[in-house]
Amino acid sequence: MTKKVIKKEVKKSTPVNDDIDNSSLDRLHKNLDGSLLQKDIGAFQQANDSTANISLDTPEDEIGEHTIDSEKDITDLSKEGLNKIVHKCKFKQEYVDNNIILSVNHLKQYFLFGAGKSKYKLKAVHDVSFQIKQGECFGLVGESGCGKSTTGRSIIRLYKITSGSIYYKGTRISGGYRWNEKEIKFTKIRFNKKKKELSKKLIDNKISKEDFEKELKDAETYRDNVIKIQHAKIKQIKYDNKHVNAKLMREIQMIFQDPVDSLDPRMTVESIISEGLQIQGLHNKAKNHEKVCEALTKVGLIPEYAGRYPHEFSGGQRQRIGIARALVMNPKFLICDEPISALDVSIRAQIINLLNDLKDEMKLSMLFIAHDLSVVKYFCDRIAVMYFGEIVELASSDELFKHPLHPYTKSLLSAIPKPNPRTEKHRIRIQYNPQLAHDYSKEKPKFVEILPGHFILANSVEVIKYQEEIKKLDLANNKK
Repeated sequence: MTKKVIKKEVKKSTPVNDDIDNSSLDRLHKNLDGSLLQKDIGAFQQANDSTANISLDTPEDEIGEHTIDSEKDITDLSKEGLNKIVHKCKFKQEYVDNNIILSVNHLKQYFLFGAGKSKYKLKAVHDVSFQIKQGECFGLVGESGCGKSTTGRSIIRLYKITSGSIYYKGTRISGGYRWNEKEIKFTKIRFNKKKKELSKKLIDNKISKEDFEKELKDAETYRDNVIKIQHAKIKQIKYDNKHVNAKLMREIQMIFQDPVDSLDPRMTVESIISEGLQIQGLHNKAKNHEKVCEALTKVGLIPEYAGRYPHEFSGGQRQRIGIARALVMNPKFLICDEPISALDVSIRAQIINLLNDLKDEMKLSMLFIAHDLSVVKYFCDRIAVMYFGEIVELASSDELFKHPLHPYTKSLLSAIPKPNPRTEKHRIRIQYNPQLAHDYSKEKPKFVEILPGHFILANSVEVIKYQEEIKKLDLANNKK
């Protein structure tokens, strides 16, 4: 049974737009609570201007409750702004220009359990971000229960994501609006708090009635515009989720983890493989049968197997049927959810070689989820290490094995068995305990780029320590 970690919810601030000279904002800056100004001050300036073009491309759409280092360009929209914003799904041309087929931006996937006082939130995936380029194989590794499969299922829309955005070929195919709802809630709370403070100052004769009315009006304007913009963003996200292009989603397919449970025992192989074609409206039996036979041939099975049932096959053959079910839709992006975990070693090699051949033949991009780092190194171009719902390290395959920096990555590498029995006897297994390995009481960790293309979750003290480790590892490698 998959284990999850319940984490405490933390509210973080969003970036501030410093290029503001509006007089009403100056008054707000002097009088309103500082925490209020840390929220969407640029959006207030846009909404306060009757001629401004309000865009939903602001950083809050992507980051949820997390800040970013640099502000992104805001796309100019029509003057109708909020009223015309939802006439088409959100699209980002920069992803297409940079050959990025999939972009996961600060994905959060929470599950609620219980009711009443015993109700609690389980954070299966928390603030996960990565991008996959066209033709790339991206590996996602970690222990059982860390959120790897949940990430894959969220991408293919088997789950309704809590927060963040997922883009495929530049188009947003899934989005969550938890942050926007919380921003509306806390904006109202901050306004009520400010109103009470102003009323108290008026009673104590610390401000005049004119100043009271002026500051209260500014605060009301700010509140109304922030709420208006957040409602528009929620409306845009709901529109995108509802109007996803079915032909676009058809290009994303998934190979499930268990080859036994993922196949219906009451259906023949042909019915299992052709089910996706029928759902997409392709009901020509002759053409569907031809496509099923072609898919079976691609995965190394004979077309005569189409009339058999899943229980008549071995584990490796069942997994090949699962791969054929994904390939029959002619996908461009394939999510492989631990396709070899339930197979023997010899069968694993066959499936890996099959996927490698299919990747080259069909020019597939892949998200490969697995436990075994040695397999992922052979098969993937880049690797992300995941621990308890968060990515702790991300680098290319060669770089990750050359400079393993995070303690959890070292722990995973130490668990790889060695083929030499003499050296295997002396292999030291590294145990990872986050409470002993990190001290985040003074400074929280951030996902930083410590080397070109090598990212790690660390604070400033750890970054210095990891940089020293890199120098020592380079010296040791040069001696060899």
